Amino acid sequence: MNGCAAPRSARSACCCAPAERRVGEVSNYLGELFGGRIEREPNHVWDCLVEVCTDFAMIEHLEEIRRLYREDIADPLVDALKDVECAIVLPPGTSTRVRWDRYELIDDTVAEMEWWHCFNPAAAEEDELDDLDEMEAALLDVEDDELPGTPVVRELPKIGRNERCPCGSGKKYKKCCGAAG
Repeated sequence: MNGCAAPRSARSACCCAPAERRVGEVSNYLGELFGGRIEREPNHVWDCLVEVCTDFAMIEHLEEIRRLYREDIADPLVDALKDVECAIVLPPGTSTRVRWDRYELIDDTVAEMEWWHCFNPAAAEEDELDDLDEMEAALLDVEDDELPGTPVVRELPKIGRNERCPCGSGKKYKKCCGAAG
């Protein structure tokens, strides 16, 4: 598995404690998500849900996971269905494909998520302003001929491979100055 690229805290928020009761609660919650609490369209959230179910051997969700693949909601490039089917049947905690250090208990959700831009609009606006200032400075520092999208204009016509070499040797260009060297 390539691993879930969502923030580590987002992954660990759902499956964090080793206790069976806790895993059961998480499994019930994931069942609710599979049951319609998330819009059924392809996105990275579904791939992460498949990953969590696989990592924690939540075989009770296997049919729903298969349905996600049939409906092209889960991305087979993130994790192939056959790999999920093989790994989900392993006893919990025995998979060698899982980086268990990614899962950790979150004691304070607010502290864990306060650095996310969606929960800290002032920081997001400040970063946007910094980005705009940097872009403006970069644009003002660029010469006209360095702007992206500016076409290159040849001063002389292009020499064809089968034309005579302009060096005057009398050979074809591809056998003379145009030869791969």
